[in-house]
Amino acid sequence: MNYRVFLTPAYLTSLLVLLVGAILITAHLGVLGWILVLAGVALNVVASMVSHNREELRRAESEGRTPAS
Repeated sequence: MNYRVFLTPAYLTSLLVLLVGAILITAHLGVLGWILVLAGVALNVVASMVSHNREELRRAESEGRTPAS
């Protein structure tokens, strides 16, 4: 798997949001921190799945087959 494909702006933003959320939790701003952590996890999942699907489609097209087969 090519991990450079996953370094998209959305993925890097999700990591930044997770970091800021963790800092806010330790700075006693727990509610805002937990909201940011959960939003970062959700963005991370979406960005990873979109990147994975895009890479799978690119690989299937280069092999000359449909992605479902």
